[in-house]
Amino acid sequence: MSQVLEGSVQRWSAWAWGCRALILLGPQVALWSTGFAGQRPAPWLAVLVLGTCLVWAVLPESVLGVVTLGLAITWWGVGLREGLSWWALVATAGLVAAHLGAVCASYGPPELAPDSALLRHWAWRALVLLSPAVAVFVVLAAIGRRPPPNGLWLLGLATTCVVTTGALVAYSLVRQAPKATVARHDVRK
Repeated sequence: MSQVLEGSVQRWSAWAWGCRALILLGPQVALWSTGFAGQRPAPWLAVLVLGTCLVWAVLPESVLGVVTLGLAITWWGVGLREGLSWWALVATAGLVAAHLGAVCASYGPPELAPDSALLRHWAWRALVLLSPAVAVFVVLAAIGRRPPPNGLWLLGLATTCVVTTGALVAYSLVRQAPKATVARHDVRK
């Protein structure tokens, strides 16, 4: 098994290595950014996340990605009690980068580098995923430590759904817009 794994890793393209680096580093950034926000992760959790990241980087299509992202997200919810920190946005970017790396790494064999259209497609989706996080952060920062008004969380959820859906619909409309065609001349005439 190790020879098979070693042989496949040696054939990875630079693109595959880059995707695997995102998978490996994204959850680490998310986990360790809590240290800058006031609460470092427990050593056992750091080792567990690192181990799941390593396996996920080799097997980007596995369910271990959900476990890895879930561990980092849970640590933010359980371990950090100091309130709102802008490091949450850094953690979100790390998690989205890891997800993006895994999705792009799962396209075709590791020796294949995807075309630039696919990269633009997923970069746009990553920005769409990050935009609600920024909007929620701004709203929470504006509220501060005051108790939120009734229904604010429902309004936040509805706004996030509308913005995300609207952005994805707009993107799909742009992608489906007819492109200018070049007239082909039949050379046989």
